Amino acid sequence: MNKAKNDEHRLLLLEARAGKIDALEKLMNEFKPLVTKVARRYFLLNGDDADLIQEGMIGLYKAFLNYRLDSDTSFESYATTCIKRNVISAVRASQNQKNLPLNNSVGLGAQGGLDLLQDDDLNDFEVSLPSDELSPEDRIVLKEQREEIVKKIKSLLSDFEIKVLKRYLDGESYKEIAKQLDKNEKSIDNAIMRIKSKLKVLEG
Repeated sequence: MNKAKNDEHRLLLLEARAGKIDALEKLMNEFKPLVTKVARRYFLLNGDDADLIQEGMIGLYKAFLNYRLDSDTSFESYATTCIKRNVISAVRASQNQKNLPLNNSVGLGAQGGLDLLQDDDLNDFEVSLPSDELSPEDRIVLKEQREEIVKKIKSLLSDFEIKVLKRYLDGESYKEIAKQLDKNEKSIDNAIMRIKSKLKVLEG
């Protein structure tokens, strides 16, 4: 985040807090793609993408309310943290028991840390647990779970579906995915529906 952009965000925050609705709308619209990207990292298998995007937008609004203008942290970094926390809280709330990541949700991320796949289209994927309260023993179990889930994903999805999934999780629109893969938007929509249906086997 460059200083000029961060200064622009802080100015918008000042104006929005002073009651300028246009400034707040501009800020929220600028960060909506980030909200979408974060929300899509988590599939609520019994829910809907819009549910998590809405939760992410609530997290963004909390960032707007609580960010300190004298903070050394940029607003973008702070907002990202707030968005992730709200999305993860929604995922946890959908679970019957805390820290059972595969109960009603599957987190899919490209956050680094574990190179679980060799395929070019999936080598930056990571199955991520929506919890930051893991013991060393839990982390070992989680690593094994991740590896098993990745194997299942690779076996369940076609090469085309993997390409669609990767771009979908990067927050790209159906139109953008369709253009990159030289397909129509209906084809992408159908692929995403198939992906979600196939990944339901990871629930439980």
